[in-house]
Amino acid sequence: MSFLGNVLGKNSEKYPFLYCLTSDDVDSSHSEQVLTLCEAGVRLIQLRAKKLNKTDLLYEARLARRICEDFKAKLIINDHVEIANECDAHGVHLGIQDMSVSEARNLLGDSRIIGLTIHSKAEISQEGLPDVDYIGMGPFRKSETKTDLEAKLSLKDFSEMINSVHPVPVYLIGGLAIEDLRLCEQLGNNGIALCSALTDGKSLDTSAITNYVNKASDLKKNVVLA
Repeated sequence: MSFLGNVLGKNSEKYPFLYCLTSDDVDSSHSEQVLTLCEAGVRLIQLRAKKLNKTDLLYEARLARRICEDFKAKLIINDHVEIANECDAHGVHLGIQDMSVSEARNLLGDSRIIGLTIHSKAEISQEGLPDVDYIGMGPFRKSETKTDLEAKLSLKDFSEMINSVHPVPVYLIGGLAIEDLRLCEQLGNNGIALCSALTDGKSLDTSAITNYVNKASDLKKNVVLA
């Protein structure tokens, strides 16, 4: 088995290499972005809306959930556990300052996916990890999405942190491009999360996203799984 195959194992279908996020800065609604991503072949999508009120967010989340159901894609809601529960999303992604993982698990149950952002070694708490299904780790580089965060972790830091949370799948976050998929082989992360790299100005770049999906598929074909 290859190193990457050992990392992925049975998670390769549930957690694909490519994880794509919607954005408030795109000239289409979040549900429309989800449709575009699904049509391009993306199968793990986070609805990340920071500017919508809860009524509008729930409306968009319900539309996005139905779209994902049609394409057999998984929908993750950023931050809002209650919205994720109300729209029957596949899961929620939390920051360190959001609702605790244990509270979210109690509300959502064992079948839902819970992701957690980790920025540093200090934030890795073994008490919280048993209830986490995946980790977003970074920023890897300076991000256009989170301009207040500086990239302070070295490749060695990432490698050590990824190893310390194994077997929890890790997605690198922050300033990434499709070429960074190869980091999976170097660092042992499950995949990468993309947001700004999906856009061409104010629109989603459909041809680029389709290309990203194809490249992720090609990388997966070269992984020897047990």
